Parts: sequence; C-alpha cells; structure tokens
Amino acid sequence: MTEAEWLATTEPSKLLKYLYGKATDRKVALVACATCRSVWDSLHDERSRNAIELTEGLVDGVVSPSDHERACDAAAAAMEEIEEKRTRQDQTGEHEADALGAAERAHEAAVRSWEYVFNTAQENPDVFNLIIIMRDIFGNPFRPIALDPSWLSSTVLALAKGIYADRAFDRLPILADALQDAGCQNPEILAHCSGEGPHTRGCWVVDLLLNRE
Repeated sequence: MTEAEWLATTEPSKLLKYLYGKATDRKVALVACATCRSVWDSLHDERSRNAIELTEGLVDGVVSPSDHERACDAAAAAMEEIEEKRTRQDQTGEHEADALGAAERAHEAAVRSWEYVFNTAQENPDVFNLIIIMRDIFGNPFRPIALDPSWLSSTVLALAKGIYADRAFDRLPILADALQDAGCQNPEILAHCSGEGPHTRGCWVVDLLLNRE
C-alpha cells in the first residue's frame, strides 16, 4: 500500500491488511472498543458495556487479566440470554427490539480484538465508520511524527491526560492552542486537533503526547 492509497481508500480492510504485524495490540484493541462505543446506546446490558470498559483498562495496565476475563465471561452470558429471549419471541411470533448484535460485538471485541475488527471491516464497515476510527487512532503511518519535548508544557500534558482519561475530545481545539503556545507548528498535529473527528481513545495525537503506542 502507498501513502496515497492509505489516504484515499474507503475500504478499512485494506488499512487492516497493511497494519497487520505493524500495529500494537493496544491500538487494535482500542479500534475494536471504539466500534462498540459507536453503538453504545444499543448496549443495553451493563455486562456488555463493562467488557469494553475493562478491555480499555486492560490495555492501559490498570485492569488485571483475571478481572478482564470475568467481564468477558459475563458479556458472553448476556449475549446468550438475549439470544434465548429472541428465540422465545420468534417462537411466539413476538418481536421485541434487542441488543443481541451489539452484545455480540462487545464480547467479540473484548476477547478477539484483531479478528473482530477484521471481520467487521469485511462484513459491515460502514456501520462503525471504521475508516474514520482507524485514521484517528493510527494517523498517517507513512509520515510518523517525532515528538519535540519542548511541546510538553504543563498545560499541554494536563490537557492531554484529561482528554484521554475523560474522553473529553471536545477539548482537542484547546489542546491545539496550548501546543501552539508551546511552539508546535506541525500542521498535521494542529489540523487533527482542530478537525471535526469523531475522535476516540487512542487518538494518535493524544497518544503521541502521552508516549503511548
């Protein structure tokens, strides 16, 4: 894949094929979690949401593997319960809206991040805006940007940490202003912070400032 293809393609599977073996497990897991967060309102069962939240905590080292495994088991149980309920409704001719698809996504994303993202890209890429999510998380891998330590003012660091912890991506334009005050004139960084997004945890600019891979 060339840089021009990376920037122009509308097929997320092509980006994934290029990233295979290059992307960190953390980044791939965050792509998977972001796809689930894009349908967060459909995750009616708290066990499904908890599996995603604990996956994010696991990749950041603040959740233990055992706690994550228990959350994934609970999400799988939620998925099975919804499946049984839907089967009963089908048998009686009733049709009540449920979140089975979202529950399945939550469980699969938490347990098998790479396979989940790849299958989603192949089967139904438009539902999750995967292209936007992946470009937010990976940026342009053909033009990696080196961090200038002089940009890391106390204001920049505080903003970046707060954006990451609180998912406060509406603060990215403020971060752009702080970076400029610290001497950053990189057009890609400033444009990404000022862009419409959507942005998600793992955003390449925030990760760059926080030294996360």
